Order: sequence, then structure tokens, then C-alpha cells
Amino acid sequence: KKFNSFVDKSFFDNDGKDKDDDSDNDSDTIGTKDSHAMNERRIGIAEQLYKYSTCPGIEKNMIAEGTIEALDDFAHMEDPRALNCCSAILANLTLERSLCHEILEAGVITDVIQPLNQKAQLTDIAKRGLGYTLYRFSLLDDKVLT
Repeated sequence: KKFNSFVDKSFFDNDGKDKDDDSDNDSDTIGTKDSHAMNERRIGIAEQLYKYSTCPGIEKNMIAEGTIEALDDFAHMEDPRALNCCSAILANLTLERSLCHEILEAGVITDVIQPLNQKAQLTDIAKRGLGYTLYRFSLLDDKVLT
């Protein structure tokens, strides 16, 4: 079941940025508007992925379609809405215990959790999501956090 086709290859190829961000514009205002619009688009994608993550049974599909890569992008944003969604999506995906190893193998500790943890503006909601995620990882049989 496909669900997040709006996170297309170009989103990851450009690190979530417009291709023209590096071009010489006559006005910084145009670049700022484009940057703001792209930021809002990325937050909209984060919010939509969060909604999907609340639907039981589609976690494996979400991972297969690139949600972990999207979380990597969201974890490096400064907007608290993106950080909250990122943390909540990760917490929801780890509810399916059988996927925790796959999530870990995708590099979620270094690519998502560490960048989130280093954010000064991390909200209590995001901290709670990270706590739930790390707790679920700690329940795995092997030692995963060294």
C-alpha cells in the first residue's frame, strides 16, 4: 500500500531544498520566500507522515517508502513543529517491536536521534517521543545503545 508518494526522490536529492536556492537572484526576498515556502512544505510532509504513523499496521510500508530518510531531514530542521512530528513518528513506528531492529539498522541513532537530542529548542513533546523510542529500543534483546 503506497501512501506517501509526495515524498518523492527530488525531495531527498535536494536535501529538502529547491534546486534554485544556489542561483544568483536579484533579490534576497525571492530566495527568502522560496525558502520559507519549502520549509512549510517540509513541515506539511512531516505532519502528514505523523498522521499516517498513527494508523496501525502500515509501519513497515512507511519504512520501505523512505520515512526514515525523511526523519533524517526533519531532525535537522529548526522548526519545533517538524521536530515534534519527527519525534512522534519515530515513537509511533517503534510501537511495532518487530521493526525496531530494521529502524536501528537504518541509522536512526546517528541520523535522527542524536541531531534531535542536540536541539536547544526541543519541546517537551519531542523529548517525550524520544524517551518512548529509546525505551522501546532498550527492550530489545541485544545491546543496541553503546
